[in-house]
Amino acid sequence: MVDVEAIRILRGRNEWSSESVLESILTVAIAPETPASRVPGVSELAARLPDARPTEPAERVAAARLALLRSGDLPFGMVPEALGLVILGLTGSFQTFAATRLVSGGRIRVAFGLDDEAVDRRCVRAAWGLLSSALDGRLPDVATLVDDLIRWADEDRLGPSTRALVAAARDRGIPTLRIQSGYSLMQYGWGSRQRRCWTTQTDRTPALGAEIASNKQAAREFLGRAGLPVPPGRVVRSPEEAWAAALELGRPVVVKPRDANRGRGVSTGLTTQEQVAEAFDLAARVRLPEPADVLVERQVEGAEHRLLVVGDRMIAAYRCEPPTVIGDGRRSIAELVAELNRDPRRGVGWRARLPRLELDEQARLFLATRGLDVDTIVPEGQRVAVRRAADLCLDVTDEVHPAVADRAIAAAALLGLDVAGIDVIARDIGRPLESQDGALVEVNTGPCLTGHLDPDVGKPRDVAKAILAALIPEPDDLRIPTIAVAGGRDRPRIAAQIAQTIADRGLRVGLAAHGGRRSGGCPRRGSVFMANEVETLLRHPQIDAVVLDVSAGGVREQGLGLDRCGLLVWTGDDPTEQPVLGLLAPASLAVYHWPSDDAPLPAMLLDQLIGTAPKPVGTALKPDSVVQRETPAADPVASISVASPEQVG
Repeated sequence: MVDVEAIRILRGRNEWSSESVLESILTVAIAPETPASRVPGVSELAARLPDARPTEPAERVAAARLALLRSGDLPFGMVPEALGLVILGLTGSFQTFAATRLVSGGRIRVAFGLDDEAVDRRCVRAAWGLLSSALDGRLPDVATLVDDLIRWADEDRLGPSTRALVAAARDRGIPTLRIQSGYSLMQYGWGSRQRRCWTTQTDRTPALGAEIASNKQAAREFLGRAGLPVPPGRVVRSPEEAWAAALELGRPVVVKPRDANRGRGVSTGLTTQEQVAEAFDLAARVRLPEPADVLVERQVEGAEHRLLVVGDRMIAAYRCEPPTVIGDGRRSIAELVAELNRDPRRGVGWRARLPRLELDEQARLFLATRGLDVDTIVPEGQRVAVRRAADLCLDVTDEVHPAVADRAIAAAALLGLDVAGIDVIARDIGRPLESQDGALVEVNTGPCLTGHLDPDVGKPRDVAKAILAALIPEPDDLRIPTIAVAGGRDRPRIAAQIAQTIADRGLRVGLAAHGGRRSGGCPRRGSVFMANEVETLLRHPQIDAVVLDVSAGGVREQGLGLDRCGLLVWTGDDPTEQPVLGLLAPASLAVYHWPSDDAPLPAMLLDQLIGTAPKPVGTALKPDSVVQRETPAADPVASISVASPEQVG
């Protein structure tokens, strides 16, 4: 039996790590040094766990820990850590950090790097439930439970494009915060300096440009009137209108929803009235319960390409290859597709390397335009594309003709888009579009980066780094000044005094402190969860600086709330607070030993931290005692005492 005493989040710097962790405190009536092979149920649980795909770092860690579990070589005290890493890795966590501490009385403390709070909590609870069931000899259907966790996690974890941007930000030391669980909506930086992105759509992406891009007909007309090559087409509202448009434009035609994405409801190569009518029905049903407007375009011959434009540059491009089966003269298309789907790289969800092929209505119509159906026997050696949607991505960045790149850049600029995926149809991407009747067929905001980051063929492109550099020029890390006050019983008064001094300089200051106070105009009484409050302040776009009243107990129970501070003010008169110094001093740009008298924070130190120029006064989250003034008060002149952690008493 596993008794779960606590599962909690330690935000920001904590005793385990400089980054947030999920910590569990467990009690198990088994000696921690006991070999796992001698503990009934552990080997059976390890045998029933599904294998991890060792493609990502976290999955490789999960695979290694699963191998250790199955070997039985681990001491039991390390089994929870290994099991937790396996479950987290299987469900898509990108974190690899884990650590265990054994406490007297059969208690085990285990911490994991935090990826997604809701998903990680559910995963570790499931892990402890499985371990408890295994020890009690009543294991459930482990494979089904893990599959359910994976499906649920796929809906909530960050997608691959956002993950890439977050990784690029962390490489540069830019702090990141997820704005809402279940959505790839991220904050980069803190307070008034923050930037926001929804996948690859940034806070610089104009709403009007994004709206035009999402309306394929509006975008087509907009680009065409600017002289860019686009296919002729028009919006229709019935199968009869669609057929009339096909006759007018010339066949074959493409039929697609006016405002869908990811190739949903798009049918190509249509030549007959029956095909056009069926394609119209597919396109109109994409936006149910409201029927979608449908666009009919003359088909442009060639391969589909995606060009990624960031600012005024095309930074990457790939060619899309449709999913293809190769005939053997014996099996049908349906049978060949079933064999293709047995490839372990294929699956459902964003973590699958390749998508699972479905012979749905869209695929059947695609085959019908070529005189085929799912029961057709494909001659030996013949290649047959079974869907229009891209399956493989082949990097062609270095092959794109400058004139084609210029057309893509112009399309993004016309709509005012800072990041855009431009879909181009061309027989040869190395020639100008006008020389081969090529065309720009779509403009996409928030384009997926996977095909550029990890193409199936060709050179990977670090497009996330390029997007982040355009959004946040190097070496900026978008941090606001942060001051932590720790070490003494007089911390609250000193923290409030420092906050007042910063406010007097015209900055909008937030104070995270223990006890009742006002925050954002809403009174809060009683004990304060400080780490949560620090994060709340860092999320607020009208905060220029943050002051923290830090206690050893608060950091131990909740974490600091951020990874590092600009300044640690150490009052140093309470020996019980000494552990905070060892934790925070290495993570602070400077340490100031507050004198015993009532001296103010030195002006020189503030100059270094926040600069001498006052910022505009505005509303901010702050305690009542921090009152902003129209005219910044003169700062007292005092000597500065910056010391190493060893020198601070």
